[in-house]
Amino acid sequence: MISEDRREPVDVDAVNGEGAADPVLAALREMASALDDLARTADDMTNHADALAALRREGRSWEDLLFTDEARRLTTLLADGAEGVGRANSSVRRAQAAVLYGSGLSMEKIGNLLGISRQRVAILLKAAYG
Repeated sequence: MISEDRREPVDVDAVNGEGAADPVLAALREMASALDDLARTADDMTNHADALAALRREGRSWEDLLFTDEARRLTTLLADGAEGVGRANSSVRRAQAAVLYGSGLSMEKIGNLLGISRQRVAILLKAAYG
């Protein structure tokens, strides 16, 4: 059970599975990977956006442009990038909250440190502790 004012340390490794010696480091590695993926596709996204802008400047309608392969590909790349970074961000936040909670900090203090509400900390901890 997660207590709002927990003061006793929790074995975070036990919560995150055997061999997960440092859940924050693992989450940061996941974030770095997501950002690397985003960086690899950034030029492609820029090229698709530039191509759409050029076609629009030539007078093509948005109704026509938004059904092109350029637009669909850009939409997919943007959504995939946002999803990957968002997923990694959630992992980092869950790991941070779990480590801080496991070291004895209250949800309110964790929220203050992470710039989120105590209620959001509770949600993160529920996700982290399954």
